[in-house]
Amino acid sequence: DPMGMSKGNLDELKLKEIKNGRLAMVAVFGVYMQSAVTGEGPVANWVAHISDPWSANVGTNAVALPYINPEAFGSGFWAAAAPTWYPGM
Repeated sequence: DPMGMSKGNLDELKLKEIKNGRLAMVAVFGVYMQSAVTGEGPVANWVAHISDPWSANVGTNAVALPYINPEAFGSGFWAAAAPTWYPGM
């Protein structure tokens, strides 16, 4: 602080700034991964979600939640895992 304008502990402020920078790097990495996975930019994904939030979210994204084949673990596994009132089993 060459002008002496900081108030408080300078070492604490430096540490907070470093942590803030690291969090920003993680956020930018998330933006890059979103673009790589969906093939669209973050603004296009946000607009799609705002226009239809029930159809454009993480639960409907096939890459974020991949489809699990019901026969992947055998029918006995799914029959034991499903509640008794579920009509699909």
